[in-house]
Amino acid sequence: MPYLFSCCFQSPGVALDHLYPAKVERVVDGDTIIVSLTLGLDVVLEHQWIRLYDINAWETRGEQKEKGLEATKYLEERLKEGKVEIEIEIRPEWGQTGKGSFGRWLGIVYVDGVDINVEMIEKGHAEEYEEGD
Repeated sequence: MPYLFSCCFQSPGVALDHLYPAKVERVVDGDTIIVSLTLGLDVVLEHQWIRLYDINAWETRGEQKEKGLEATKYLEERLKEGKVEIEIEIRPEWGQTGKGSFGRWLGIVYVDGVDINVEMIEKGHAEEYEEGD
């Protein structure tokens, strides 16, 4: 299984042009979720941490706690509304694993074809993240 995993996710320099069906296990906060990713051929990666690529939601503690809790609640509700799919983002500067600096996959999350990353920004629950993970 490690070989299959590494060959599927090592595509430096490009975003993977494939949407992986995902079952949401937990919403951590407004820009991080834990999912089971279906790779196909009955291969499922459980407990995968996904950081919503290119957005930054407010933290659920500290001065912005209320905004952070609102963002988390919005994301939780939105992900319950339809079919969830994730496009994993990989860039050469992230190294061999394709993960960001905190060990999370960086992904664009879709619900019934709608880009939730963009929607979080448009609805005021996140800002565009300019420096990466």
